[in-house]
Amino acid sequence: MVTDLTAHRTFALRDALAAVVYALALKTFYPPYDQAGCLEIKTVSVGVGNLVPGIEDSPAGCRINDRHAAWATRLPREAGDLWPVVLELDTEGRLDLLAHCAGLTVNAVHNPLDRKPKAWAHADRLAEALHLDMISYWTPTVDGYLGRVTKARIREAVTDAVSAEAAERIGGLKKQPMAEAAEQRLARTGWLPPLLRTTTPPTAENAQPDPMALAAE
Repeated sequence: MVTDLTAHRTFALRDALAAVVYALALKTFYPPYDQAGCLEIKTVSVGVGNLVPGIEDSPAGCRINDRHAAWATRLPREAGDLWPVVLELDTEGRLDLLAHCAGLTVNAVHNPLDRKPKAWAHADRLAEALHLDMISYWTPTVDGYLGRVTKARIREAVTDAVSAEAAERIGGLKKQPMAEAAEQRLARTGWLPPLLRTTTPPTAENAQPDPMALAAE
């Protein structure tokens, strides 16, 4: 009886998942005039490429574009044919499509014209939960970072990643040669600016005791 009842519940949940995936796929892959669905799920995807030219050619951008193209090939050309295709996907396939569609709505950009400190804080918590390591997604280059910050920042980066002596050796160069020299020294060091570093949440072993809890004891 337990198996029977939970099997029915499993199928009900799968059906609900299919409806959500269908609604998100409609919003992601089909034009607005062809989005005929009863779930009023709205998605917003910020055009990050408009803010940072060339970012779509970054490692993350290429992976997202490839994944999107792969799903676009698997899904039908007409929105009216989408529902049976979603129903035919197994649970793993539906979750993969759901993750792709939902992932396109992530917005952790620090835009001075659109300040959202609570959203930025949530992005930090999300990065911690995912153990996000930006080393595989970003490297300090002249065009992307070193040529756009002050000489003091360049020296700080080289000091942090290599040594104070290495930073001192390039300290007398003009800005462009200094940035180019720093790029060479920072290559393959895994150095990241503070904004791209993921804070490791405290574990049970290294967490600081709560003074209020101790007082209560």
